[in-house]
Amino acid sequence: MRRTMGPSMSTPPPADQTIVTPVPLMLTISKDLTETTLVASPAGPAIFLFGQFTVLDNEGNNITRLFSPLLKELFLLLLLHSIPDKKGITSDRINEVLWPGRSGKDARNNRSVNIVKLKNLLDKVGPYTLEKVNDKWLLYFNDEQVSIDLLQYFEKAATDIPEQISTLVTLTARGGLLTETEYGWLDKFKSDISTGITTLFLHQLQRNTHKYAPDN
Repeated sequence: MRRTMGPSMSTPPPADQTIVTPVPLMLTISKDLTETTLVASPAGPAIFLFGQFTVLDNEGNNITRLFSPLLKELFLLLLLHSIPDKKGITSDRINEVLWPGRSGKDARNNRSVNIVKLKNLLDKVGPYTLEKVNDKWLLYFNDEQVSIDLLQYFEKAATDIPEQISTLVTLTARGGLLTETEYGWLDKFKSDISTGITTLFLHQLQRNTHKYAPDN
């Protein structure tokens, strides 16, 4: 099963031409009693997984409230098991998490109905692909048009370039992974991300110790 959504084009671009739609950024200042934090927020479609779960549609409107508790968990199950380079999630695992104790037929019907509801919400966000490969569900967004902070974090962290540290600080400034969301299955994701961030920042600090050493 494969569904790819995106804006239609009356005239397709040449085969050798790549069209990139930039995501404009707005800078907002979050001021505390003792410090000021600069946070970059996309003006277009975006999914925030650091800090409070937030979804912006393709016009920049906050549509988080449209995600019922069930649709939110279904969405996060699909997305977090798809990025980065995850292998997807089986229907049985989805049923086990969301509809424990239900018969196979009942769980399957519930899953089908709620996937349709979820697709209707994702249509408001931007181009995406929801497919089932080797009995596992995978969910991807066009990362040139839909900003996902966690995906950007993984991409920046993988480069191991010291200059990326400021970008990583900005991406994680909202807080830890889904700080106000609690699921049993989510604990491992939170732990892995937290450990990864700590390790990465310590590594960069050690590489640049000379910059922070006091002058003699």
